[in-house]
Amino acid sequence: GGADFANKSVTAVRMFKVTDDSTGYELEGRWASFFSEANLSSLGWDDGTSTPYNFVMGLENGEDETYLVEFAELAQKWAATNKSTLGADPSIVFTSAAATGSGSNYTTSIEGLDYGYYLVSPSAGSSSGRTGKADAILVNIDAPEVTQELKSTWPTVDKTVKPEGGQGEGANADGAAVGDTLEFTLTSAVPDMSAFDPDKGYTFKFTDKLSSGLTLEPSTG
Repeated sequence: GGADFANKSVTAVRMFKVTDDSTGYELEGRWASFFSEANLSSLGWDDGTSTPYNFVMGLENGEDETYLVEFAELAQKWAATNKSTLGADPSIVFTSAAATGSGSNYTTSIEGLDYGYYLVSPSAGSSSGRTGKADAILVNIDAPEVTQELKSTWPTVDKTVKPEGGQGEGANADGAAVGDTLEFTLTSAVPDMSAFDPDKGYTFKFTDKLSSGLTLEPSTG
């Protein structure tokens, strides 16, 4: 991870384990309540027909990767609320040492993980000062050594407004009157999305809703 990952540990909680005969996966018992308590219907979960493993595999192999991202966020929030429940079984919860490194390259490792699917997240999130989002991902441990890049920063958006022709970035528009034209500017660094398949619906875009009383004039620039 990047600099925001410095000195943070990583927790991995096994959600699915390999079956005793190594022919498939089964849900760890302490995760059973998550699928009944979390609101997963918007992701396609059906209480009557869905099963945990097939549901998650459907998200992983589906056309819209954002569903899997949202699932991981919901799982991380549930895990934080039910930390004592999961932690009561030390065989499924693992925590790394603090990440070390320099610049934009910090790493850590967890040893002794059995094969299976794990919910992996940095301690307290990996982005400084960011709220409302989880940094969790699902990782399939299917080899003796697996390397996974964790998201270290999430994009933020700065919004400024100034009168048409106003001088300076974000010039004061408090004195604007009815009929005046205002210039709104949204600024953000484009995140690294190289690990995501754009054909599966993962995009970066702004959505901004006009306040009551304002009328949009499309830019001609």
